[in-house]
Amino acid sequence: MVFDAIIIGSGFGGAIAACRLAEAGYKVLVLERGRRWDKSNFPRKPEDPWLWNHDRPETENGWLDLRMFPGMAVAQGAAVGGGSLIYANISCEAPARVFESGWPAEVTYADLKRHYDTVARFMNVQRIPNNQWTARMQLMRDAAEKNGFGDRFRQLELAVTFDPNWTYEKDFAKGEEASTLRPNEHGAMQGSCVHLGNCDIGCEVYAKNTLDRNYLYAAENKYHAEIRPLQLVDKIEPLADGTYRVWFDSLENGQRLPRSETARIVIVAAGSLGSTELLLRGRDVFHTLPTKRQFVPRQTLERQRRLPHPGLLRPPRCASILGPDHRIRHRLPRRQSGREHLLDRRRRSPDPPRRLPPSQSR
Repeated sequence: MVFDAIIIGSGFGGAIAACRLAEAGYKVLVLERGRRWDKSNFPRKPEDPWLWNHDRPETENGWLDLRMFPGMAVAQGAAVGGGSLIYANISCEAPARVFESGWPAEVTYADLKRHYDTVARFMNVQRIPNNQWTARMQLMRDAAEKNGFGDRFRQLELAVTFDPNWTYEKDFAKGEEASTLRPNEHGAMQGSCVHLGNCDIGCEVYAKNTLDRNYLYAAENKYHAEIRPLQLVDKIEPLADGTYRVWFDSLENGQRLPRSETARIVIVAAGSLGSTELLLRGRDVFHTLPTKRQFVPRQTLERQRRLPHPGLLRPPRCASILGPDHRIRHRLPRRQSGREHLLDRRRRSPDPPRRLPPSQSR
C-alpha cells in the first residue's frame, strides 16, 4: 500500500502533522513505537511495564524511555501520543523577547501567535480555576507579593479539562466519582480533573488533554489517518521513483517482525533523540540518506558527537523528591537573561545511576 505521507512518531510534532495532512486529504500512516495506553493498562504496580528497553522492545515496551547521559537525563514517552502522556500538562507560549536573538529573522512571535492560539483552542488549554489552587500555589503567590515580585508571578496554561464547580471541600474525598465524563469537542471521551496527582503516569479520569484525545483522535476518527502502535522504525530508504520506503519492526507477541511501507513524503517526528538517531543511522550505517551537512543541522551533529550512544541506561534509584509546581511560573530577576523558571527544590539521589553497555545498532 502506497501512502501520501508516513509520519514516524505520534508526539506533538507527529500528531499535528498527521491531523493537518489527513484533514487536507492526504493518505496518512503514523508509525508509533509505543503502545496505546488507557486506564486499563496504565502502569501502577512495581511489576507493571514502566520502562522501554532498547535491547528488548518486543517484550519490554513500557511507559517511559529513560536515557542517562553525563550531566543530563532524558525522559521520553513511548506511547500513541508520545510525550503528551508523560509531561506535566504545561502549554504556555514562549515570550516574545525569546525571538529577539538567536532565531532566524523570519521566525517571529507575531507570526507564531496565531499558531499558538490554534493549538491552545484545539487542546483546550486553560488555567486552573481560582477555587482549585493548591496550598503551595497560594504560598508561592504570597511569597512573591511580600518580596515585591507580585508582578512576576502568574499561572501556567495547562492542557487539562477542569470543572469550575469542583472544590476541595465538597468533592476531593469523592475521588474519581467526582469527575464528569463527556465527549470533548473532537468526540473523545474525557472526564474533568479531580486532582488525583497522577498526571505523569496516566490520568484515570482522562482529564489530561493528551494528543490521543484531540489531534490524533481527529486524525484517526474524523480524517481517516491510520495509526499503528508498536512499530519500531529502523531505516528510511529513498527509491528511484522519488518515493521513500520506511523499514520497521512490528512488535507482536514478543517478536520483531520486519515490515515496510512506501510514501511520497516521510516526516521524522520521533523526538530530539529518536529523530537524530534515525537520520544519523541512515547516513552513517545504512548509507541511504544524503550525506550533505544540511540534512542534519550542524548544531545537532556537534551535540551528537559529544553524547554516548543513546541506548537505554539503567535509571537511578528513586529518591525522595520535592519537585516543581507545574501550575505556576515565576520570572526571576536576572540582570542579563530575564529568563523564566519553574521553581524546583529537590534532594539529590544518594545512588548515582549505573550504566549498561550501549545497545548495538542492527
